[in-house]
Amino acid sequence: TNPPLPPLGTPSPTLAGVTVPSTWCPPRTRRRSQPLGLVFAHDVANAIAHAVAAPPRALSGQRLHVCCDEAPTWAEFVEATASALRSRGVSAPPLRFSEKDTHFVSVDCGALDGSALRRLLPGWRPKPLRESLESTIAWWVGTMWKQFEDAREEA
Repeated sequence: TNPPLPPLGTPSPTLAGVTVPSTWCPPRTRRRSQPLGLVFAHDVANAIAHAVAAPPRALSGQRLHVCCDEAPTWAEFVEATASALRSRGVSAPPLRFSEKDTHFVSVDCGALDGSALRRLLPGWRPKPLRESLESTIAWWVGTMWKQFEDAREEA
């Protein structure tokens, strides 16, 4: 079971002296059918560049999510990742899912809503999920795949 959420108005928790935004929630059980909030580094970098160019105070005091517009389930995300790998010649076995925790997802609060950031930074948009996934897989295959295969052979 999930730990109970603190009542509204409860001060935000702190981690190592840093206040966690009031949107914080405790880790939850992640099921394959729940939507995910996905974040890619290139979207974060692009949002930062737009924020720096924004008028002073445009984002002051705001808590904003940088995230994809799409919110696939864990099963959809894994299938899309496997498909992108296969299209680049990487063998990916047929996928099987359990209803148990995946333990791989870093966003445990469900899908994120990036509409406030899009509203406050009108020129910023995240890349479509498919494009982000394809470029990530292309990078991994071109940069890391051989190292991954070599390490697997040594094990």
